[in-house]
Amino acid sequence: MKFAIALLVFAGVFSIGCKSSSEKNKIIGKWTVDKAFAERTKYDLPMQADYIDSTLNKKYGGNVYDFMEGGKLTITDANGQIQGTWEMLKDEKNGNKELSAIKMKGEGWEELWVPGSGESLFYMKDIDNALYAKLVISRDGTSFFYNLSKNK
Repeated sequence: MKFAIALLVFAGVFSIGCKSSSEKNKIIGKWTVDKAFAERTKYDLPMQADYIDSTLNKKYGGNVYDFMEGGKLTITDANGQIQGTWEMLKDEKNGNKELSAIKMKGEGWEELWVPGSGESLFYMKDIDNALYAKLVISRDGTSFFYNLSKNK
């Protein structure tokens, strides 16, 4: 009987540990855009790229994304706040395994964040307070990058 109780306690602790380490749970909270910059091609002129990055930073730098439990989202920028929803996308090849991509949408807008490099939005596996996201904005097809840090 003691073995069965110990096994149940272990299973409960293990499931809590697994749940808290999921990327969906790590995303919940407020994230500030530290830097926004354009995707580079070999045809970009350095001065043109610098101008684009400066413009992106003026528009998006400092914006705060507040990912809440239940899929609610608030984005705060210099003009105020907008509301929306968010969800983690699933990798259908692997069943319900989370894929580190976030789809956000609200009235008249939609954003998709995919990993800027590698397989995760997080910079490194053990660091939960820094994101590197490539934004794919559906309305005009452009994409650019965000470096974000989690507010404490």
